[in-house]
Amino acid sequence: MRTLRELGVLFALLLPLGACQSSDKVPDKGKRPELKSSNPTVRGRRPCVHCHQNIDGSYVVYNKKQFHKECYLRVAPRCGICQRSIFGSATTLGERYNYHTPCFSRSPRCDACSLPTEGSRGGVTKLSDGRKHCGECQGTAINTLNDARSLFSTALLELHRNLDIDLRSVPIELKLADRASMSKLADFKAPIVKGFTVAERKDVKIGGRFYQGPWKITIWVLKSLPREAVIGVMVHELFHVWQVQNCPTQSPPLREGSANYAQWRVLKKRQQMLWAALIEMDPDPVYGGGFRRFQSWLQKDEAWGAALAKLRQMKDLPASN
Repeated sequence: MRTLRELGVLFALLLPLGACQSSDKVPDKGKRPELKSSNPTVRGRRPCVHCHQNIDGSYVVYNKKQFHKECYLRVAPRCGICQRSIFGSATTLGERYNYHTPCFSRSPRCDACSLPTEGSRGGVTKLSDGRKHCGECQGTAINTLNDARSLFSTALLELHRNLDIDLRSVPIELKLADRASMSKLADFKAPIVKGFTVAERKDVKIGGRFYQGPWKITIWVLKSLPREAVIGVMVHELFHVWQVQNCPTQSPPLREGSANYAQWRVLKKRQQMLWAALIEMDPDPVYGGGFRRFQSWLQKDEAWGAALAKLRQMKDLPASN
């Protein structure tokens, strides 16, 4: 039996470093506290949502709700860095993480979650490969293949449960690698490669005829990522395995956008809003743009099962309006 031809398919997941590198790229989602004045003669004004008493004089509008200034201070979100109540310009991420925009802008960021390493995230840890992690991300970092395999079983189950894709019987080799090794193996010019999938199939000659051999699939995951990020990366790469089997010639925005959607959907189901928000905000035109275009297409379509059937036939996403 002699190998005559080899087909290799590679899909990579890159870290969207641009997603949170400056405050003007982070949406505040309408949660900007504003101090205003109330005219006591105007009828129908809303009472304070905290004490339920009428508002006379100055008041605060936060997340489209009105507060007495002193009531707002009792319930106000606090900056994750300086811990003071937030007034004026604010930056929010994942609905739980609030910062004064100046505090957010001047703080170094975690290379895993993109949040500031200062304040509530527990300081910074410098990894040997040059990455910097906040304390919370480093606290759940996955560094051994045994730990990664345990999470791989979780990712397979989540893919089956939430996306109706069952790959549990597919032979897949899982590997961990450091930052330099990931970049070299993937052959991508990117600051950080979080994961990639290699699918290889060899044609073999048997009795004078050529046959396609089985797929050999390897998923690589970046070492030292935090637990929930690893599960997300694995779901993304497993969706690529499904694509190899069903629709291997899709355009990059459709291929990566739909894989990002699978990752986002699982993260939302697991209540991992921070990691889901990073996908929503990814400025990359292929990964983030593809996700938003795919999500828009999906919202106009039928249920997920019907969409998955159509996805098998699609080569590209509809043009953006």
